[in-house]
Amino acid sequence: MEAGVQLGQRLLVTNQKNESAQPCIIVFLGPRLGNGIDVAFSFTAAMPYFWRNPGAGKFSAEEVELDYAAAEPSQRSA
Repeated sequence: MEAGVQLGQRLLVTNQKNESAQPCIIVFLGPRLGNGIDVAFSFTAAMPYFWRNPGAGKFSAEEVELDYAAAEPSQRSA
């Protein structure tokens, strides 16, 4: 993730392969060995088909590209 995020921040995560977008909350931030940080998020609702690649018929994590947009500052958790 190139942009800075904060623990508890709300984001909109988009799977560009299947054009699915879902809100989530940052639940973990930690240093990555070498460079950068690891970020974990939790969807605000169950999303069983979010990671699916159209036409693949099954889960394909290698083909998923993520993009995100930060929520409005008024919607961020403190």
